[in-house]
Amino acid sequence: MMRATFVLVLCLATAVAAGCTSSGATSRASADAAETAAKGESVRMTINDYRSGATFELVNRSHTDALDQYSKISTSASRKVQDDELLTALRDYLEDEGFEKLAHSGSAPTFSKDTRAWTLELADGKGTRHVVATPQTPIEDMKAMRKLLDAVLATYNETQGWQAVDIKSKRAEDYFRAQRSPGKNP
Repeated sequence: MMRATFVLVLCLATAVAAGCTSSGATSRASADAAETAAKGESVRMTINDYRSGATFELVNRSHTDALDQYSKISTSASRKVQDDELLTALRDYLEDEGFEKLAHSGSAPTFSKDTRAWTLELADGKGTRHVVATPQTPIEDMKAMRKLLDAVLATYNETQGWQAVDIKSKRAEDYFRAQRSPGKNP
């Protein structure tokens, strides 16, 4: 029931955000000005899948201005900017689902590529915390952590990203082949 409610809230928030961005440049500019005036708490969520080397990062507008993020050419399109309210609601959902109980303080550790591990890091006003999933993680903890991971990935996948990526150093088809994940999500 809780998962269905979360998905419904996520879909509605995404639809509202999409409607706001399509209402014209003038209204978006005034919305950006109002948002800048009322900056909230900075929130960042980062998933690292060490099997594939993939990184997924969600930040809110109080962390990174969307215009600044998407107007610059980057080497990666892994960061997406979401509305403050939605990312705060996602953070609250993660906490309700036991993130704090499973989390360790500080930044997530790194592993070498091809290691069967993934991490979920959350940085906000409370500090930086993370969970780590490896083959040695107890099954009950893994189930709970997988639920957290699924919520962040669902939000990430529903968040539009307009990042320009520099692929001049590679042939285009090689770049897209390298981005393709060999298997499922972490």
